Amino acid sequence: YYIQGQRGIVKRFHPDIVFTATAAAMEAATFGCSVKFLKDYPPNILERPFKNAQDLDKLVVPKLDESPFVAYTVEVIEGLSSQFKGLVPIAGIWLDPIDLLANIVGPEVLMELLFFHPEEFQNVIEKLEPYSVGLANRMLEAGADFLVNYCSACNVGMITKDIAETVMEPILRRIYVEVKGGIIFHHGGSKIGKYIEIFKDLPHNAGFTIDARDSLTEAFEAVNEGQLVIGNISGPNLDRRSVTAIEKMVEKALKEAEGKGPYILLTSGADINLNAKEEQIEAFMESVKKYKPSSKEKKILGIACGIFQAEVDELVRQKRIKFPFKYL
Repeated sequence: YYIQGQRGIVKRFHPDIVFTATAAAMEAATFGCSVKFLKDYPPNILERPFKNAQDLDKLVVPKLDESPFVAYTVEVIEGLSSQFKGLVPIAGIWLDPIDLLANIVGPEVLMELLFFHPEEFQNVIEKLEPYSVGLANRMLEAGADFLVNYCSACNVGMITKDIAETVMEPILRRIYVEVKGGIIFHHGGSKIGKYIEIFKDLPHNAGFTIDARDSLTEAFEAVNEGQLVIGNISGPNLDRRSVTAIEKMVEKALKEAEGKGPYILLTSGADINLNAKEEQIEAFMESVKKYKPSSKEKKILGIACGIFQAEVDELVRQKRIKFPFKYL
């Protein structure tokens, strides 16, 4: 059904990216959490079995080959790949071990671990690492063109700058280097602008999806040259906006991003409510097509897999290719 739904979206709205299912609650269910299914929204976690740090002694990490969530995720990506590979990039929604832990224990227990049981925190992360990295690479093997790492635990609303620098960044650096493909660092529902500087040099990090409350200008100033900035219109609030308001938001974002670097306009909340009207989504898409850049200068950035870097660099050196490349 998910693949059928995505086929309908592509046919009707022609998006530039197709996403795998955002199903964090379903992944948490395989770790023992109970889930509530909602009529007009993705399922939510109802109850977690881990009430404190001591409860994590009961944590059982599912085997990749036995996890229904892993099987579903791979099946969805393979289905999307059979429909859209080479036509529309496929983005795989993925949780690193830190955010997987946050998902299955909740923010209170995560903070307890970070501040009062740092050694236990590191031990649990190491316990989750093979599962998380293994899932990431299976997603890429199944046909995902890149991963979107939903980083809810690594944002300004959750942790201090010191923890981001000394705890989170070294863990993500270790994890990212094991992932065999490009990764987009997602803001996770909170402002990320102030922390881009900390995470921008992670291996395989192709860019950042920023929150609707973040400044596009500040994000472009913070990222490395060639890294993508993605966002920053709220998806969950789209159904509350008039067509005129949506058109103005799109124009404002495109105007602010113009000439600053590689940019993808995206509803970065991210889910658009099911009661959003078709004309509201259409207004978003059509506003992009109608936008006329004020700058006459067009800059081209090539994006290629890192395994082709030597060959592409040689073509650039010979001036047979006359624009820079970003390698994933």
